[in-house]
Amino acid sequence: MTEDMSVFEAWCMIAEWEFTILKDSAQLSKNRPLYYYFQFIYGCWNFCISILWVLHIYFWVIVKVFNKPFHPFFNNVLDYFLEKNIGFLSTMIYTYLVFYLFLSVFWGNTKFGLWFYLPTFYPVVENQTFLNSFIFVTGASCVWSMTLL
Repeated sequence: MTEDMSVFEAWCMIAEWEFTILKDSAQLSKNRPLYYYFQFIYGCWNFCISILWVLHIYFWVIVKVFNKPFHPFFNNVLDYFLEKNIGFLSTMIYTYLVFYLFLSVFWGNTKFGLWFYLPTFYPVVENQTFLNSFIFVTGASCVWSMTLL
Protein backbone atom coordinates (compact mmCIF):
# COMPACT_ATOMS: atom_id res chain seq x y z
CA MET A 1 0.00 0.00 0.00
CA THR A 2 2.78 2.45 0.87
CA GLU A 3 4.54 1.73 -2.41
CA ASP A 4 1.34 2.55 -4.32
CA MET A 5 0.99 5.78 -2.35
CA SER A 6 4.58 6.83 -3.08
CA VAL A 7 4.06 6.14 -6.77
CA PHE A 8 0.83 8.14 -6.67
CA GLU A 9 2.59 11.02 -4.86
CA ALA A 10 5.39 10.99 -7.43
CA TRP A 11 2.89 11.18 -10.29
CA CYS A 12 1.06 14.01 -8.51
CA MET A 13 4.31 15.94 -8.16
CA ILE A 14 5.04 15.44 -11.86
CA ALA A 15 1.52 16.56 -12.81
CA GLU A 16 1.80 19.70 -10.63
CA TRP A 17 5.20 20.52 -12.14
CA GLU A 18 3.93 20.09 -15.69
CA PHE A 19 0.92 22.27 -14.90
CA THR A 20 3.16 25.08 -13.62
CA ILE A 21 5.27 24.82 -16.78
CA LEU A 22 2.13 24.98 -18.92
CA LYS A 23 0.80 27.97 -16.97
CA ASP A 24 4.14 29.80 -17.23
CA SER A 25 4.44 29.13 -20.95
CA ALA A 26 0.91 30.46 -21.53
CA GLN A 27 1.87 33.67 -19.73
CA LEU A 28 5.18 33.95 -21.60
CA SER A 29 3.53 33.59 -24.98
CA LYS A 30 1.39 36.64 -24.25
CA ASN A 31 4.24 38.81 -23.00
CA ARG A 32 7.18 37.79 -25.19
CA PRO A 33 6.25 36.91 -28.76
CA LEU A 34 9.88 36.55 -29.92
CA TYR A 35 10.93 34.43 -26.95
CA TYR A 36 10.30 31.11 -28.69
CA TYR A 37 12.10 32.18 -31.86
CA PHE A 38 15.20 33.09 -29.87
CA GLN A 39 14.88 29.86 -27.92
CA PHE A 40 14.74 27.95 -31.23
CA ILE A 41 17.87 29.74 -32.52
CA TYR A 42 19.64 29.06 -29.22
CA GLY A 43 18.66 25.39 -29.45
CA CYS A 44 20.02 25.16 -33.01
CA TRP A 45 23.27 26.80 -31.88
CA ASN A 46 23.60 24.32 -29.00
CA PHE A 47 22.85 21.43 -31.34
CA CYS A 48 25.69 22.55 -33.63
CA ILE A 49 28.10 22.89 -30.69
CA SER A 50 27.11 19.41 -29.50
CA ILE A 51 27.76 17.95 -32.95
CA LEU A 52 31.17 19.66 -33.02
CA TRP A 53 31.99 18.19 -29.59
CA VAL A 54 31.01 14.71 -30.76
CA LEU A 55 33.17 15.09 -33.88
CA HIS A 56 36.10 16.37 -31.85
CA ILE A 57 35.89 13.47 -29.40
CA TYR A 58 35.57 11.03 -32.28
CA PHE A 59 38.52 12.38 -34.29
CA TRP A 60 40.80 13.21 -31.35
CA VAL A 61 40.15 10.40 -28.88
CA ILE A 62 38.56 7.43 -30.62
CA VAL A 63 40.13 7.28 -34.10
CA LYS A 64 43.88 6.67 -33.90
CA VAL A 65 46.25 6.29 -36.85
CA PHE A 66 49.66 4.88 -35.90
CA ASN A 67 48.89 5.69 -32.23
CA LYS A 68 48.30 9.36 -33.05
CA PRO A 69 44.98 11.21 -33.23
CA PHE A 70 43.41 11.28 -36.67
CA HIS A 71 42.65 15.02 -36.68
CA PRO A 72 43.15 17.67 -33.95
CA PHE A 73 39.86 19.47 -34.85
CA PHE A 74 39.30 22.05 -32.03
CA ASN A 75 43.01 22.15 -31.26
CA ASN A 76 43.73 23.59 -34.72
CA VAL A 77 41.27 26.42 -34.15
CA LEU A 78 42.73 27.27 -30.75
CA ASP A 79 46.33 27.05 -32.04
CA TYR A 80 45.46 29.32 -34.98
CA PHE A 81 44.37 32.10 -32.61
CA LEU A 82 47.48 31.59 -30.49
CA GLU A 83 49.74 31.93 -33.55
CA LYS A 84 48.02 35.17 -34.59
CA ASN A 85 48.79 36.72 -31.15
CA ILE A 86 45.16 36.85 -30.09
CA GLY A 87 45.44 34.21 -27.41
CA PHE A 88 42.67 35.79 -25.35
CA LEU A 89 40.20 34.71 -28.04
CA SER A 90 41.55 31.19 -27.86
CA THR A 91 41.09 31.22 -24.09
CA MET A 92 37.54 32.55 -24.42
CA ILE A 93 36.59 29.86 -26.96
CA TYR A 94 38.12 27.11 -24.83
CA THR A 95 36.34 28.38 -21.72
CA TYR A 96 33.01 28.55 -23.56
CA LEU A 97 33.41 25.01 -24.92
CA VAL A 98 34.35 23.52 -21.55
CA PHE A 99 31.52 25.28 -19.71
CA TYR A 100 29.08 24.21 -22.44
CA LEU A 101 30.19 20.59 -22.06
CA PHE A 102 30.01 20.81 -18.27
CA LEU A 103 26.49 22.29 -18.30
CA SER A 104 25.34 19.76 -20.90
CA VAL A 105 26.53 16.91 -18.70
CA PHE A 106 24.94 18.52 -15.63
CA TRP A 107 21.57 19.15 -17.30
CA GLY A 108 21.63 15.71 -18.91
CA ASN A 109 22.22 14.05 -15.55
CA THR A 110 19.55 15.99 -13.72
CA LYS A 111 17.03 15.33 -16.49
CA PHE A 112 17.82 11.77 -17.62
CA GLY A 113 20.68 10.22 -15.65
CA LEU A 114 18.97 10.14 -12.30
CA TRP A 115 15.99 8.34 -13.77
CA PHE A 116 18.04 5.51 -15.27
CA TYR A 117 20.80 4.93 -12.72
CA LEU A 118 19.31 5.97 -9.38
CA PRO A 119 15.51 5.98 -9.60
CA THR A 120 15.06 6.83 -5.91
CA PHE A 121 16.71 10.24 -6.42
CA TYR A 122 14.61 13.09 -7.69
CA PRO A 123 15.82 15.59 -10.28
CA VAL A 124 16.90 19.04 -9.18
CA VAL A 125 13.74 21.16 -9.13
CA GLU A 126 13.54 24.65 -7.70
CA ASN A 127 12.19 24.62 -4.11
CA GLN A 128 11.56 20.85 -4.30
CA THR A 129 15.03 19.25 -4.23
CA PHE A 130 15.79 16.71 -1.54
CA LEU A 131 19.15 16.87 0.20
CA ASN A 132 20.33 13.45 -1.03
CA SER A 133 19.66 14.49 -4.63
CA PHE A 134 21.55 17.74 -4.15
CA ILE A 135 24.54 15.97 -2.59
CA PHE A 136 24.65 13.35 -5.36
CA VAL A 137 24.50 15.96 -8.14
CA THR A 138 27.19 18.03 -6.40
CA GLY A 139 29.48 15.01 -6.12
CA ALA A 140 28.84 14.01 -9.72
CA SER A 141 29.58 17.54 -10.94
CA CYS A 142 32.89 17.44 -9.05
CA VAL A 143 33.77 14.25 -10.95
CA TRP A 144 32.75 15.81 -14.29
CA SER A 145 34.75 18.96 -13.66
CA MET A 146 37.88 16.88 -13.02
CA THR A 147 37.43 14.98 -16.28
CA LEU A 148 36.74 18.11 -18.33
CA LEU A 149 39.79 20.01 -17.19
